[in-house]
Amino acid sequence: MARVLREKARSNANRARLVKDLPPAEIGDEAFGNDVQQAVEKCLKAGLAWSGTSYPFTRDIGKLMDLAEKVGLAISGIDRDVAESLTAFAGAERYEIVRSDPPLDRGALLVVMESVEAWVDRIMAK
Repeated sequence: MARVLREKARSNANRARLVKDLPPAEIGDEAFGNDVQQAVEKCLKAGLAWSGTSYPFTRDIGKLMDLAEKVGLAISGIDRDVAESLTAFAGAERYEIVRSDPPLDRGALLVVMESVEAWVDRIMAK
């Protein structure tokens, strides 16, 4: 399961990287944010699965990070506030809200995503 989740995360991450520089009028922030959220969520779940830890059916990045840390999978060097903000892109930002906020800092979101990717790759390399 860990390998499957990691490959699915890679697909979301690659799509986010490909559309990063497209204007929000072409690829909306909600679509970009959803891909980043999905990549991070799946990487966290892959790390948990690799360690033999059952994970809950949740899209809440904060809860998944808490569980990872609770079972000894330290997550360091990641802006937790930015990571947790991704949870909104799994639901409300994707379906219920028309964004009126300033455009996302797509670069900052990619930094978090790539940090979580590196984290899971280190775990799965062991």
